[in-house]
Amino acid sequence: MSVMNGYEIIAKSKFSKFHLYMFLLLFIIMSFDGYDMVIYGATLPVLFEALKMDPAQAGLIGSCALVGAAVGALSFGFMADKIGRKKVIIICTILFSVGSILSGFSNSIYTFGFFRFIAGLGLGGVMPNVVALTTEYSPRKNRAIMVAAIFSGMQVGGILAAGMTMWLLGEVGWRVLYFIGGAPLVIVPFLLKSLPESANSLVKNNKIDELKRILHKLNPTFNLTNNVTFDGNDEEKKSSIKSLFSENRTLSTIFIWVVFL
Repeated sequence: MSVMNGYEIIAKSKFSKFHLYMFLLLFIIMSFDGYDMVIYGATLPVLFEALKMDPAQAGLIGSCALVGAAVGALSFGFMADKIGRKKVIIICTILFSVGSILSGFSNSIYTFGFFRFIAGLGLGGVMPNVVALTTEYSPRKNRAIMVAAIFSGMQVGGILAAGMTMWLLGEVGWRVLYFIGGAPLVIVPFLLKSLPESANSLVKNNKIDELKRILHKLNPTFNLTNNVTFDGNDEEKKSSIKSLFSENRTLSTIFIWVVFL
């Protein structure tokens, strides 16, 4: 029985319709991640009156989504190692979409703040997993541009939030703008059907047939016999928190943490 490294096969693949479709789905998610993060600030002047907030309360509620994002990034990052990135991305997409919709139904600062925290959990959890999945399935020569383009989705979403507020706030009110933040629920069926699971997760859970189907989509001419098995990503196997501080990476790691904090 021959052993192949699925990660290397993917890395050496050419950009295809598979990559484009995956990119579009993930870009939509990242765009609404940015939208939901910015929409609070864009609607804040109206929320002062609608929810009877004072400046201190407004600051506290504004922190709810950010605290939720921090908790979500840590929690769902570890969860992805257990259940797979695809499942976590879908869970987080549902979480921030539902949180945004329920925020639009809120009539008090307490329920609004709670649902903003719930949305924040999904917003923080989805970003690192989207970036990780994009990195894993991108051809090596296209990886940098695909990851950068995925990150730009947050800025696109922020611009969309500001533009939609200018256009719709006076016409339909602030609640509709939060309902719009739940739009990614529409693509959940497409995520369930078409989003690939992490190759390393498939190898770890012995789902070799599913990995073969993904590799066939990447390259229909690729011949995978029944006696082929796969090894995972050696780099990922060796990774740990400790490795972030090895090989002269200590200062860079600390600075990156400070910037993101």
